[in-house]
Amino acid sequence: LDAEKASPMTYEAEIKQSVDYLSSDLALQTVDADAYWPKWNSPWWHMLLLHEMGEAKRIPHRLIERYIGSLNRIPLKIFPIQPEDMPEGIDPFRGTPCHCQLGNVYQVLSAWGADVDRELPWIRPWFLRYQMADGGLNCDNEAYLVKHECPSSMVGTIAVFEAVLLYTSRPWTVEERSFLDKGAQFLMERKLMFGSSTTHNASERKSAEHWTKLCFPRFYLYDVLRGLNALALWA
Repeated sequence: LDAEKASPMTYEAEIKQSVDYLSSDLALQTVDADAYWPKWNSPWWHMLLLHEMGEAKRIPHRLIERYIGSLNRIPLKIFPIQPEDMPEGIDPFRGTPCHCQLGNVYQVLSAWGADVDRELPWIRPWFLRYQMADGGLNCDNEAYLVKHECPSSMVGTIAVFEAVLLYTSRPWTVEERSFLDKGAQFLMERKLMFGSSTTHNASERKSAEHWTKLCFPRFYLYDVLRGLNALALWA
């Protein structure tokens, strides 16, 4: 929507449209089939947009319940790095989540009011397990096999960093504090706006040309305000 032309009522109508869709049998059936896919046209994108607008609590309760159930039915709850990590017959794209997906999922469900650590106890250990040497993460499985450089990803890191930083309702463990400190160092070394200097993740330098342009909704994008907000809150 054009913010200069849209009235508050127009925004409310758009929000209600998403809430009504998420209340529908079609949304429930879609979530039952897959918590994530079709990635760009699914209940998940409505949920994430409502969260970014500060309206996560308007996501219907029964959809949240079904969504959590669908996540728990994901067949592979590890990030497959070695070829043998992927069991035969599992779809490499739909059979296991990625870091940025889980980072955003954790934030949306927590903002809604779900006890994610209790309902989905496998997610938080995932965050800590796949942090790379420079404090970042990467949703590209092959990045973890690179030996001579550390091709971490800003997009693959920021949502996970936010999830642990902003949605921990108890004192951080030693491991979580270490995770956050390394993640903050990663953001500072990138000065919040530089893409990877590596060969493996060279394409990120092209993406970084847009990071100084603020964006909304972010979904799975990154801009410097997102990084600055997270870094300031960590500090």
